[in-house]
Amino acid sequence: METFGFDKVICGLKKGKTFSREIWEGGNICMVKPEQVHNADFKLPYIVYTGQYGLIMIGWAPSQADIFAEDWIEIEANTYIPEIRNDET
Repeated sequence: METFGFDKVICGLKKGKTFSREIWEGGNICMVKPEQVHNADFKLPYIVYTGQYGLIMIGWAPSQADIFAEDWIEIEANTYIPEIRNDET
């Protein structure tokens, strides 16, 4: 499987692709666009990390180790996008 750096991950996220690192056990990231979330109160896309045992981190930010890593791989999309509601409307 081809591995690459984070620069290609950023480009791929913008195209709707899903990625992981070889050292992660079951974790992956994808970018979520505002139009994908019901009643979203935000204008910009964000990155979601999903991990083992149902862990979901909305607004994930890469560490320096993630940014400089060369072990990123593209994977099949299987990320659950949680429903986010703005109940104030």
